[in-house]
Amino acid sequence: ESFATILVQPQIVSKKIAEAGIGETELTQRLPNALASAREAALSLAIDDPSRARIEAAHRAGAAALGARDARKARAAVLELQQLKDDLNIALTVRIVSRPNEYSGVFRIPDNAPGARNYYLIVEAVDGSGRAHSLEIASEEDQATRRVEKWGVRVPESVFNAVAADKKDDSIIENAVIGEKPKGKLAPEYGKIDGAGGAILEW
Repeated sequence: ESFATILVQPQIVSKKIAEAGIGETELTQRLPNALASAREAALSLAIDDPSRARIEAAHRAGAAALGARDARKARAAVLELQQLKDDLNIALTVRIVSRPNEYSGVFRIPDNAPGARNYYLIVEAVDGSGRAHSLEIASEEDQATRRVEKWGVRVPESVFNAVAADKKDDSIIENAVIGEKPKGKLAPEYGKIDGAGGAILEW
């Protein structure tokens, strides 16, 4: 039994040393390089300041994680930057959701203004084949930002009523496209509707 212990112990110690070496290499070489590469790849596609600021924020979070020797958070930052790069690299069309058993619009009554209503169209961002893509959207209700495939964009009452009438006619929204997510930018733009802006993530 003591002979077996003599043989096994060096192997255990050697394995721990090897694992420690891999971890150190990851923290001092692999992850820093991956973080820098992901940042540069995303920045090379960004064409506006808000997108660049979002990239730099993700990079700072990764750098802070490396400083704290938190490999898990550093890896998450690399993945986040890679996702931002993918978002930047595609142009999407923003359209009103118009499917059976799904809302195309909702309204809210603000807590601080019970006599008022805020109107929202439920939208999604789709590529050329009609496939929906998730985007980071900030809620105007609680300032939370989440990656979602559908969100509500606030519009004037007149626009909301026009869409409702359009859908009521034959359950199809003829003018469903209200904006775009341009290549090189992260945020959607609602150029087809004057006064559109602000979003909700739940309804």
